[in-house]
This record gives sequence, structure tokens and C-alpha cells, in this order.
Amino acid sequence: MTDDEKIIDMFFERSEQGIRELDMKYGKICHNLSYNIVNNRQDAEECVNDAYLGAWNAIPPVRPNPLLAYIVKIVRNISLKIYWRKEAAKRSGHYKIALEEIEGCIADRKTVEDEIEARELARIIAGF
Repeated sequence: MTDDEKIIDMFFERSEQGIRELDMKYGKICHNLSYNIVNNRQDAEECVNDAYLGAWNAIPPVRPNPLLAYIVKIVRNISLKIYWRKEAAKRSGHYKIALEEIEGCIADRKTVEDEIEARELARIIAGF
């Protein structure tokens, strides 16, 4: 299996092999996540494919780290849109707890550097 950096490099090179490698490495996780949200194999497949397209369009300017959290977040967001579109009339709430549990697994957008800068700024303001 290819490591994340090589997959991202393939995306930067615009090599379609990057999508295949991404699917081989994280496809099962993405499909299971999407299926657990939309509860339909075809919709899950469509969500994962849309996520791969979203990653293909977004990665060249962005270098996600970690790649798994990045792709899972895209899959989750697309799956939720499909779920809410198809299930809005039912107003079913049995997925709410599962979705709250998933949120804990998704990486935060804040980096360590952002946190350090925020603390430094707070220290400077307090000193002022």
C-alpha cells in the first residue's frame, strides 16, 4: 500500500493512480461510513465517488494532513447532504447519536500552530 504523502503527490501530479490508491487504502472506511449514514449501497457509492472528485479538485492547492481525516470529512458531509435530502420528510432521529459519535473522530481544522498563536496573542494582550 502507498503512504499518504505518495498519494497526495500523485494528486499534485494529476495522476489518476492517486484516486485508485486512495480507494485501495481508505475506500472500505469511506464506503462503510457513507453506508452507515445513507443506508443504501448505491447512494453510498455515489457519495464516495463524489468525495473522490471533491478531493481531486481540492488537493492540488491543499496538502491535507492527515489524509484519512480529510477524505472521511468529505464523505461524511456529502453523505449527510444525501441523507437529509432523502430523509427530510421522515424527520427520523435515530442517526443523530451516531453522527455525534463520528464528529469526535474527525480532525479539527485548527492546527497546533493556530493554538500557539492564539495563546501568544492572549499573553500579549494580557500584558498590555
